[in-house]
Amino acid sequence: LDAAEKETLLRGGIRLLEYFPELAYLAVRVPSTTEIDLASHGVRWSGRLTAEQKLSPSFLGGEIPEWSRRSGDSIQITVALQKDVDAGQWATSAGGRVLGAQNLSNAADIIIPASQLLSIARQDDVVYVQPCLPPLIEHNDGCRVAAKVDSAQAAPYNLTGNGIMMGIWDGGRA
Repeated sequence: LDAAEKETLLRGGIRLLEYFPELAYLAVRVPSTTEIDLASHGVRWSGRLTAEQKLSPSFLGGEIPEWSRRSGDSIQITVALQKDVDAGQWATSAGGRVLGAQNLSNAADIIIPASQLLSIARQDDVVYVQPCLPPLIEHNDGCRVAAKVDSAQAAPYNLTGNGIMMGIWDGGRA
């Protein structure tokens, strides 16, 4: 959507928050906005995201990747947040141990008891919860996914990477 289309939606009571690849948006609507109003703007579905919809599929299957496990029943997760939420402040208030906040993607890395996973996902500020990234290993073919390149190159960002310097981890074998 271009700026004019977004402004039209805003005047119609729909505030876009996040773009999701394949032409979807996370949005907030004014309570008085009706389903007819939404349909007139091309909205095909509206509803509240459930905690389960915000969880990585690996968590839904009860599988926690080994690299995400920490001592006891603790797990390390990455929590993507709404754009208007300060990731550092959210992480501090979420409980658990804060490992850091990522300003570019507005996400927080935290360690929590596994039993708190659903309560984290239920929070309105949370967009998505996933396991932490796997450790760096030789022949790791996941750098495009880990760097979230597809999201950066998709709308609304449309970034190309031109002019960006990149570091490569080398295992040291010749």
